[in-house]
Amino acid sequence: KLSDMEIALAVSSHNAEPCHVTTARGLLDRIGLGEDQLGCGPQPPGDPEARAVLISSSAAPGRIHNNCSGKHAGMLMLARALGEPTDTYTQREHRVQSVVRDSVAYFSGIAREHLVVGIDGCSVPNYALPLPALALAYAKLTRTSPDPIYGDAPNRIFQSMAQHGALVSGLGRNDLALNRAGAGDWIAKFGADGVQTIAS
Repeated sequence: KLSDMEIALAVSSHNAEPCHVTTARGLLDRIGLGEDQLGCGPQPPGDPEARAVLISSSAAPGRIHNNCSGKHAGMLMLARALGEPTDTYTQREHRVQSVVRDSVAYFSGIAREHLVVGIDGCSVPNYALPLPALALAYAKLTRTSPDPIYGDAPNRIFQSMAQHGALVSGLGRNDLALNRAGAGDWIAKFGADGVQTIAS
């Protein structure tokens, strides 16, 4: 029952512009949780204008401003949907992270037991993938026919990212420029170590 805009934010690394913060708060409101339940730390907005507004109001950056707050809100929604605790959802042994690990293994083609895991600034388990495996994962998002396991979800994610690139990243970002250049046929997302993914 998520909107395309909410899905775009749930896969984002955003700038904490007003549209990002409002959408993240909306996701949390839907499950009766607040910003304090987000397992990502406070972070100044990546958007200079949003950061200036925060500074001029003498307000401290919050967890909602973290570039990963949309993903964390999505993980909290998953915890609720699975009937699992929400206070430990960032831990590697939590069922939410197990579901994420299964998904990464499936889409990347790397067996679950061979995935290399680490913790980055997002504060949840993240996986180091060889570039061909990352490319394969993004390529699987372009399928228009239902996936044998995930059904229409990959296509829905692709369409949400293609139509709402500003929610995936933010104004002034190269991934948004690439997304817009694709005019609905491309998705683009910037990652760590200068990695730029584009899927068509």
